[in-house]
Amino acid sequence: MARGVKKPEKTPEDKADYDPFYVALGERFKALRDAKKLSQRQLAARAGVSPAYIWLVETGGQNMTLSVFRRLCEVLDVTMVRMLTFGDAELAPSRETLGHLVGSLERVSDKLEGRIEQEAQILDEMRGLSSEVRRFLEAVYKERGAASDVP
Repeated sequence: MARGVKKPEKTPEDKADYDPFYVALGERFKALRDAKKLSQRQLAARAGVSPAYIWLVETGGQNMTLSVFRRLCEVLDVTMVRMLTFGDAELAPSRETLGHLVGSLERVSDKLEGRIEQEAQILDEMRGLSSEVRRFLEAVYKERGAASDVP
């Protein structure tokens, strides 16, 4: 790890304890960062977080806030929907995880109602993301022949 960066308590060996969704998401962030030829330190500076935080995100050990998720996506020039759209069904998050995400997005959306124009744009993007996640979840379960009653 770079000099001056405190190593987080969890290490990559602890990944078995991590949610597979966050591990897969972290791998996507790392692949995009590598493709943009950015160091963890550069990405952290641009997104306003620490390099240790980026390391945790990339290893799946950090359940990031929606605002950090949005900033990382902006820095890496990828939409939030694209980051959550897994082409490989094996990497698709569980129904429970996606249901939790949809619920969280809807709760945050409710809190942002009535704010200034910029926040209204974020609200629209989150509602779109919530709808995309819901459609994705329905498609995954339809493809698997499972009930598609999305939470």
